[in-house]
Amino acid sequence: MSDDTIYVADSSALIEIQRKYPNDVFKTLWDNLSSLADEDRIIAPKQVLDEINRFVREDYLKTWTAAHKSIFKEPTTANIQKVAEILARFPKLIDSSSEFEQADPYVIALALCKDPQAKLFENVRIVVTEESFMHENKIPFVCGKFSVGCINTIEFFRREGWEF
Repeated sequence: MSDDTIYVADSSALIEIQRKYPNDVFKTLWDNLSSLADEDRIIAPKQVLDEINRFVREDYLKTWTAAHKSIFKEPTTANIQKVAEILARFPKLIDSSSEFEQADPYVIALALCKDPQAKLFENVRIVVTEESFMHENKIPFVCGKFSVGCINTIEFFRREGWEF
């Protein structure tokens, strides 16, 4: 476990955790996630919450996100500028025909843009996603191009030392 790491969650990671690790069986996992949320060590752009609310049926994930709304960050001016930079280099990261704003570039931007009131030693930010690590124009590929750490949920559990 590393107390200096902040995880930036993608929608796919949170949805996958709900699918594979339901709270009635993996209560400790959800308690651990709640602890990270309380410690401000897991964050996500508000667009992730929008996607969860749009695509997820009524289940524990919606209950959990409602109880932890503080993890979902509104984009700052720096985030929006970084999103524009990301999309200029990787326009296929999003579906330009979608009527909805997509979270992927905001996830990467949140990992790249540090807190303006950062401490002397800034926390490391790592993206957590279930997107394919093998395809261009997906979060892991773009993170690599911006030198942002990117892991899947199993690696996230390992880094935190969680066992179930």
